[in-house]
Amino acid sequence: MSRRAEKRPEDSCTFCVKVKPGARQTGIAGVHDGRLVIQVAAAPERGRANAAVIKALAKALGVAPSAVTLASGQTGRVKRISVDGVSPDQYDTLFRRYQRPE
Repeated sequence: MSRRAEKRPEDSCTFCVKVKPGARQTGIAGVHDGRLVIQVAAAPERGRANAAVIKALAKALGVAPSAVTLASGQTGRVKRISVDGVSPDQYDTLFRRYQRPE
């Protein structure tokens, strides 16, 4: 899958992330296989890790957590995320910030 976020109506986008639960800190850890890697301190129990992913992405993208939706992957490590109020170009800027030079 391409790193580019899918285009959706006006200032919204959908993209995939990979989650690493049980980390020391919560935040964006980098990029792997064309996806942002989100590490979360929360355990993957009762939706705690998913909530931490949403909060971390909302903070990184500068939107309210309510603008971030987990579209699929509730129980897996690869999750499809939809964000309202963020354009694909804004997502690409965030992606490039964490991507290592090739």
